[in-house]
Amino acid sequence: MTEAAEIKALVRAAEEDEAIAARLLGAGEYRQAVSRGYYAAFYYVTAVLRTRDLSYKRHAAAIAAFNKEFVRAGLFPAKDYAAVKNAFDLRHEADYRLITHGDAVVRETLNAVGSFGARAREALAPYLAGP
Repeated sequence: MTEAAEIKALVRAAEEDEAIAARLLGAGEYRQAVSRGYYAAFYYVTAVLRTRDLSYKRHAAAIAAFNKEFVRAGLFPAKDYAAVKNAFDLRHEADYRLITHGDAVVRETLNAVGSFGARAREALAPYLAGP
């Protein structure tokens, strides 16, 4: 798979997970909604990292690299790293500790992930153009 094709596939997966998270939120399935929201953020992070030929096996390493390479460099605002890290932490609590966060927390998290996703798609536009 070419770099552009991989980035397009990651963005498609992120968009699908954002939509699924929104449906789950609407249904009151907060634990699952935060999990899908996190994976949307993770796919966006992975797509952005691929623009520099970076990939990581561990999610925490990918998030840290995004912070180092893109946020600290001023290419993405710090609130995007905060959104991804928060979604990661909430997903971890939801999946491993079975903690269910309420509507307000999940809605705020998904909104932050959505804002990050919009900025990621804008930054990735050259890779997303064409077939």
